[in-house]
Amino acid sequence: FNIAFGIGQAVQPALILARGDTLALAVVRTAAGIGGLVGGLAVSVWGAPQRRIIGVLLGIGVYGVGLVVMGVGQNVWIWGIGGFIGMSFFTLWPASGSAIWQRKIAPEILGKVTAARRFIGFIATPIGALLAGPLTDGLLTPAMRSGGALEQTFGGILGTGAGAGFALALLLCGVWQIGVAIVGWFNPTIRNVEDLEPDFDA
Repeated sequence: FNIAFGIGQAVQPALILARGDTLALAVVRTAAGIGGLVGGLAVSVWGAPQRRIIGVLLGIGVYGVGLVVMGVGQNVWIWGIGGFIGMSFFTLWPASGSAIWQRKIAPEILGKVTAARRFIGFIATPIGALLAGPLTDGLLTPAMRSGGALEQTFGGILGTGAGAGFALALLLCGVWQIGVAIVGWFNPTIRNVEDLEPDFDA
């Protein structure tokens, strides 16, 4: 998820500026920020789902849906809706995930475990950002030009020309993240982690 997240974060401004302007970028970023605020307030008021793993997978999956909407969108309003949708559910992932870790890991080692898992997880995000340039400029943008290898496959959905390679990158990242959530749900070890792993004080 974090690799695709890094790619998506790097590509979103490039897509909007290629097909819009700085005002459009500001609108989309504001919509995403409002979505994050609404999601954070909702989690604060109502809490995460009783089954925390559902919150993790739902946050991951719906964030992916937001990227798909942004990828297929070709105007500021659709991009804004995609940003709002993705970020409004994004807060479910860290809130629910942290609750699982805190319940399963003994407090005396929780700091070390948290540092280790965040290092492993967060290092994937800049790796994704580093991959974004070669992926879009070297592969997807040429493939989405007129006569390119992927123009016939995705051109009808994403359009062609300026920003089409960026749009395809967001679409693929979103589908990847939705896939991560689906695979997680159908993997019994992940889906039932709260039952399989004893609480630290059990």
